[in-house]
Amino acid sequence: MDMSLPIARHRLFRCIRHVAMSVVLGAAIGGSSAVALGQQQSDPYAVLRDAWSPYVQAGDPYGFPMKVAAITESKYKFWRGTKDLYYRWAKQHTTDWLADDAAYVICHGDLHPGNIGTYAVEPGKLAFGWVDFDDSARLPFQLELLHGLISLNLVAETNGMTLAAADRAKVTEAMLGRYREALTSEAKSAAADLAGNVQVRKMLAKERKPFDGARKELLDDTNRFHATITSKSSKVKEVLQDASEQADAIAAALAAAIDESPDLKAQFRLRGTEEVRAAMKGVVLRSRVGSSGSQGLRKCYVLLANPLTGIDGDAVVYLKQQIPSAAERAGVVPLDERTPAQRCVANMQAALDTQPWVCGTMDVNGASYWISLREPWSDELDTEDVGNLAELLEMAEIWGAVTGAAHRRTTTDATAIAGRLTPDLVRTLDARALEYNRQLKADFATVTADARAGADIEQVRKALTAAGKTPAN
Repeated sequence: MDMSLPIARHRLFRCIRHVAMSVVLGAAIGGSSAVALGQQQSDPYAVLRDAWSPYVQAGDPYGFPMKVAAITESKYKFWRGTKDLYYRWAKQHTTDWLADDAAYVICHGDLHPGNIGTYAVEPGKLAFGWVDFDDSARLPFQLELLHGLISLNLVAETNGMTLAAADRAKVTEAMLGRYREALTSEAKSAAADLAGNVQVRKMLAKERKPFDGARKELLDDTNRFHATITSKSSKVKEVLQDASEQADAIAAALAAAIDESPDLKAQFRLRGTEEVRAAMKGVVLRSRVGSSGSQGLRKCYVLLANPLTGIDGDAVVYLKQQIPSAAERAGVVPLDERTPAQRCVANMQAALDTQPWVCGTMDVNGASYWISLREPWSDELDTEDVGNLAELLEMAEIWGAVTGAAHRRTTTDATAIAGRLTPDLVRTLDARALEYNRQLKADFATVTADARAGADIEQVRKALTAAGKTPAN
């Protein structure tokens, strides 16, 4: 993880990145849609590899090979980690929606249940809504609804539920009904739209652990990061690789971000590169085993001594690399002129009714990072909690409500969008959800049977076996 170049050159690197990405995307997408789609049908592994190769380190087992290992675990994980395939498919099969200029809103872009939940808006205080805006972009609202139906159908399938046509219709009705209500609601928050939902109330009323609790699983008794984080069954959940050689570059970038952002300046008491660097007690590169969406991108934990205004004690800052959204990578929408982290945070600020507690952006060595905080209170919906149709319908209602609330805040005419929720659209959504499910099944089978994927998985297995034997650093 090379972050050694000075932060003062970030504008130059942003220009270089923009030009390079235009070339990369052009090469990856090909001279015509037919070329790209033909590649998708015959070689989905190559599509994914080529889409991610500009952003992951070649030869790193925790890069693209780790992503392959995750997405081949199940069809649902494959869906979560292969949005490049989804948006390439959408480019051909949803041309009517993509041509509907009035339908564009800020979409989450990857809205499965695990990207809906609570997040901290101040110490110990939670809000409810979308989380993880990595793939957010301005897209037709219909494409977001299709994404939701595909996700919900796959949740049912993953949990052993067989949905008849009548059951699918109920799921669609539950999702779109709450979406329509939230889209035209006068409620001030997604939580208010879901005030009667027992599951949401429980998540918002979750016991408030001490702020220090977020660090206990990451650090040993000497306040140093563990090399690995393991489950109760001793399986490796996260690998934390020492990145102390990048501390100087990170300190300069974080100090610049604090200085340039009034929001960050209000949350951090640290000022200037020297002060941030002096507060650093550890920097590690995080690889989360089994995570399929952003697997392979650079993510860092930075332990800082007493960095936050009004809070005594150390804190772990989380830096997550952002890249062009999947819709951008697939050529569905133009490449955003902002850095990927700026796009991510701006969309977050527009779509959420209450802003996250610590949220900012920084550039290091031409790469773009979202700045947040590792805190002990946030939680997301768990697909394993869905065991019957009633629970699936509740999840569909939550999905519809938070999405309607977010779209309400990012459109100039919510009433017009609500008017497009016609029986014809419902039929089209259902048909396209089934169509993409068939394509997803075929792509999943192709990739899991691919010898290149098998080699990736073996590379990851060896790396995790070695990491599991590594003592705490």
